[in-house]
Amino acid sequence: MPKGAFYALPNVSEYTKNSAQLAEKLLENKGVSLTPGSVFGSNGEGHLRISYATNMQDIQEGVKRIEEYLQSL
Repeated sequence: MPKGAFYALPNVSEYTKNSAQLAEKLLENKGVSLTPGSVFGSNGEGHLRISYATNMQDIQEGVKRIEEYLQSL
């Protein structure tokens, strides 16, 4: 459980080696805007930064869309 921030940085390396490409595809296909971990340096690659500074309904919808997209890969 994240502590002290309103971001989560899940590891998505089992789905891709290119977090920027995955973030772009999620935006294009599911309307979910994420920050690729690669913008934080080489240690961030393979992760996506997700902000949860919004209401629970929007968070649940965003996570549902991410899950749908990842399951389609």
